[in-house]
Amino acid sequence: MTDTPFEYASRRTVLRSIGAGATGAAGITGTASAKRGNGGNKGGKRPLEETSSLVAALNYRGTGTTFEGFADDPADANFDPGQEFDTTNPEVVGDGRLIHYQLPFGTHKPYVLHHEGDGRYTPRGAVTNFETDGSAPPGLPPGRYRATVREEVNLYEKGGYFDWSATRVDFFDRPGMEYVTSTLIILWDEDAEENDDPSVRTDDPTPGKDTPEFSEDILGDVYEEIKTAAEELIDAGVSTPGGT
Repeated sequence: MTDTPFEYASRRTVLRSIGAGATGAAGITGTASAKRGNGGNKGGKRPLEETSSLVAALNYRGTGTTFEGFADDPADANFDPGQEFDTTNPEVVGDGRLIHYQLPFGTHKPYVLHHEGDGRYTPRGAVTNFETDGSAPPGLPPGRYRATVREEVNLYEKGGYFDWSATRVDFFDRPGMEYVTSTLIILWDEDAEENDDPSVRTDDPTPGKDTPEFSEDILGDVYEEIKTAAEELIDAGVSTPGGT
């Protein structure tokens, strides 16, 4: 994946939630041994992953608490092999207590994710300002904007590799700070555990050849976890321009 914006039936017993689609925003793999440790300097920063994961990316658009067709009709759905969402971009700090994360569109100031237990991470009042000419994600008209981020990012373990995420981003224009629109992004890891099997969920995850299916049949028990996290973000409504 690049530094821009945004199985299981057999291997995952638990998936955890951000995301970003081809026109979304949001805010996140290696060998089997790396997935359980990921190497690096425990005293400094290191990339979350050494090799970009193939992820399934779904982007839903909405306003306030209204996201018509959620879970059934995303605005964008694709397999992202390190383009919009690059799992090598986030940086893990120290022993995995913090992750420096960023929205997967354009190049923006990173925000911090805090470890909440097991492989779960969340931001606290994450805010980023950006400008767009309208030609790139997240599909807003040309102008200056503020994005506020609320999300749940889950790794396979503390400081480990990306598993799944659900992210809500509210957009405000600048300098007036009037609310514009929102996006909800769901991502999940599509690689096999060793990160050398193209996929164990789909016949052909090549972008344009197939599209991710967000269903219990595909994701198993973790489907309800992701869906619950996403619905909680929808129900929370629009944040303030300060991110709360």
